[in-house]
Amino acid sequence: MNTIKVTLKQIAARCDVSTNTVSLALRGMSGISEKTRKRIESAAYEMGYFEQKNAAAGKQNLVLIASRRHLQDSYFYMRFYQMVAGCALKHGYNLIVLDEKSMHQDPYAFAGQIADNSARGILLLGDMMEESVKKVCMCGLPVVSIGTHYPGLSIDTVMEDNDAVSRLAMQHLAAAGCRSVCFVGQPDYSTAFSQRYFSYLAAASQLPVETPDDMLIGRPDKEMNELIAELTQRIGARETLPDAFYCANDYIAIMLIRALTTQGISIPEQVSIIGVDNNPVSALVSPQLCSLDIQCGQQAHYALRRMTELLHDKTSEPVRLLIQPRLIPGASVQHA
Repeated sequence: MNTIKVTLKQIAARCDVSTNTVSLALRGMSGISEKTRKRIESAAYEMGYFEQKNAAAGKQNLVLIASRRHLQDSYFYMRFYQMVAGCALKHGYNLIVLDEKSMHQDPYAFAGQIADNSARGILLLGDMMEESVKKVCMCGLPVVSIGTHYPGLSIDTVMEDNDAVSRLAMQHLAAAGCRSVCFVGQPDYSTAFSQRYFSYLAAASQLPVETPDDMLIGRPDKEMNELIAELTQRIGARETLPDAFYCANDYIAIMLIRALTTQGISIPEQVSIIGVDNNPVSALVSPQLCSLDIQCGQQAHYALRRMTELLHDKTSEPVRLLIQPRLIPGASVQHA
């Protein structure tokens, strides 16, 4: 951060406008052109004005940027968001939610929103474009990512250990006598899906389990009926069923149960199913879904604790904290 105080007069001199024009632009007021506003915001950003304002405010406000796609695609992510919000409150922070799109559509205006809210740190929830996250980091505030690791960026991360998630799922299925397990979910949908898929292959290589790759479908952002139809079609094209399906998340697992039961396939007598997330809705499915709890509450808690540490020591090196999963037994897995 620039240690020399940046004044509105200095910004005005750089942009060759009046101090009043700068004041109006940085407060989002009307009366100036959009071109002039962006020029002023750009200069203020480069000169360190927004960082200076954040530091001077000293308020315990945090900004949460949540992936809109994830908040729309499942009850699970909405619950995850609520856990983060509740945990922030317990740690003494006010949580301000900003539109994800704003951080890459207009980074200077985004920086202005951060400053206007006197934010001291930024939390990220859900998969986002790495280029967008880079722009977030340009605000100069501590950033903690929850649930997603960005390999190309040096930021603090708290997330589930997806290697352990898949390993635990496959070990449970193998112990139940399953010798053929299909992964259901498109690996390119999210970082978590990709990690779970490749970890599934790695875990299977250490077990007496075959891994047919003909069910790499299923996106949680699809409409329910569309996803069920897609799964039904793919199941109908198979000559035989595997012993089990390992689904990338519980939503896909629940839709798969519906697709199978409509075709008269009994669960777990003919095929076992296991999901990931421990979505509360899965407890209402019949048979009750076996799932891997990725401990969202712990992720939220440790993310806020890490943010507190960063606010006291901004020179701290970034850490990546992996939360271990927990098996939630369910009747959807047939035991040997």
